[in-house]
Amino acid sequence: MAKRKISSRWLRIRERTSRGDVRIDDAVHLDPLVVQRPNPPLEALRRAILAAHPGGQLPEIILEIDSATPNGRSSSAIGGHC
Repeated sequence: MAKRKISSRWLRIRERTSRGDVRIDDAVHLDPLVVQRPNPPLEALRRAILAAHPGGQLPEIILEIDSATPNGRSSSAIGGHC
């Protein structure tokens, strides 16, 4: 399964480099991100999280959310990318 996952990621990289979205030489070059429109509910959630953890670092906040989630499953709910 891991081999298939790596292969699919290489295919995505190859597609993006062929389209010119990504350029790779001695570094990886990406086009600037497009600014997203404000999302008021998401912004309110972000402010609430940061207000509850004023000095918190994102990894600490993610771990705290994961520990408060039944069976510590929040990281698997977002694809295990924590």
